[in-house]
Amino acid sequence: MIDVDTYRVDIERTMETTISVRMTTNCYLQLSGGRSTHEWTIVQVCSEILVQERLDLLRSDLDIDALINSHPCLIRKAKARLGNLD
Repeated sequence: MIDVDTYRVDIERTMETTISVRMTTNCYLQLSGGRSTHEWTIVQVCSEILVQERLDLLRSDLDIDALINSHPCLIRKAKARLGNLD
């Protein structure tokens, strides 16, 4: 955790990258239903981004709250990873 609602995430792929990820408590609850930690929720969202090969989304300042509106399919799959099926 870097700050309130902001986390540092190390992405290990072909080349290691460190990004800053923002996720509010409301977003966390929407994604995980409170069933996992904030950190695990972020890991699952980032993992889904990698699975879908959307590396363009893993820029230095990822805002998960914004992803909810702009990438609903990705968010649905991340929620499924977290066992939060609506």
